[in-house]
Amino acid sequence: MMKKQQRVARDSFIPVLWIRDGHETPLTITIAEGIRQMAAQKSLDVKLYAQLEEVLNDEKAGRHVIVIGLESEQMPKMLSHLQSAGKQLVITSMDMDHIDSHYSCATFSRRIATEQMLDHLVSKGCRRIALVGCGDLSINDMVCRDALETHLARMELEGSCFPFHNHIEESFDAFFAVRSLYDGVICPNDFAAVLFLRYCEQHELKVPGDVLVAALKDNYISRYCKPSLTSLSIDFFAIGRNSVLIWEQLRQMDSMDIQIRITIPGKIIERESTVVSSGECIVSQCPKKLTVPYQGGPFYQDPRAQELMRFERCLQACDELDLRIIGLILQDLRYESISETLFLSESSLQYRVRKIFRLAQVDNLKNFKKMLQRCFTRENG
Repeated sequence: MMKKQQRVARDSFIPVLWIRDGHETPLTITIAEGIRQMAAQKSLDVKLYAQLEEVLNDEKAGRHVIVIGLESEQMPKMLSHLQSAGKQLVITSMDMDHIDSHYSCATFSRRIATEQMLDHLVSKGCRRIALVGCGDLSINDMVCRDALETHLARMELEGSCFPFHNHIEESFDAFFAVRSLYDGVICPNDFAAVLFLRYCEQHELKVPGDVLVAALKDNYISRYCKPSLTSLSIDFFAIGRNSVLIWEQLRQMDSMDIQIRITIPGKIIERESTVVSSGECIVSQCPKKLTVPYQGGPFYQDPRAQELMRFERCLQACDELDLRIIGLILQDLRYESISETLFLSESSLQYRVRKIFRLAQVDNLKNFKKMLQRCFTRENG
């Protein structure tokens, strides 16, 4: 009993191994903020470790460690090394479906997120739902595909996946050939969904009139495209907070044979792309700012996808006043009207507009609108 009390007393701080791989992401930053807040509520300090060796060589770190890090080829080896060294881990920031059952975790699940969105579309009257814009070699998209097929089968409904190998139009074209068979579409992320909206407009397929469209991610562009996109937002702050609760429970139980796993569900943010009757759309909170390049398969090398991502970074770098200016520009208001609406002097407005153009990597208003026209629907300007 005395030995157990000494072990608990030694853990006067929460050891967190934050594997940054040279950069930080909005996801991991938000999880870390959640850990810090919950630790402060429990009068505990947080000690961050950037390298595997640091936490292994620190005797004061104790046995229980929270791990923050994105999925990579090296991550399973690092987790196995920690476990072999007698560490009991709480994993965050990785998909629940990709975490070995031997580890405790507080995280999200793409499978559950897909099921949530399917339930939402079914509640809107959809009975045949397609997964569009998914890469045939993407492990994450494969999870979504399997979730769609199994979840709809349980409800005795039908669904199909339209993958692409090199270019996302392969998926769009395959879906369009049988479009009359489907009344709902889910895209694995909102960049693919925005490009799909553009494709629908070019082929005179009305959203939400002919088909409802939703995305399994919630970036700024989900709100700024036309129609605005129904999406799913994950509370990564809650993931951080709950990882501390698991860490605390494991420490009290003091058994290597116990694993605690918590899945944080997403929140459906309904917008115009699935609104089938009059009413207000739900407004989401601002996503966290992005500080690193997007990574992934061939989709992320598509010039239009890269342009959308560049605009997303522009939006994320803006403050609320900048965002209001962009919103009014998208409504095709002249600078004089924007100044009057926002009570800004001409010089103040010009200063902010130049900043917005610089962030979007364009020279003037004409090129700014051209950028939107290349990726968004005509309603965006």
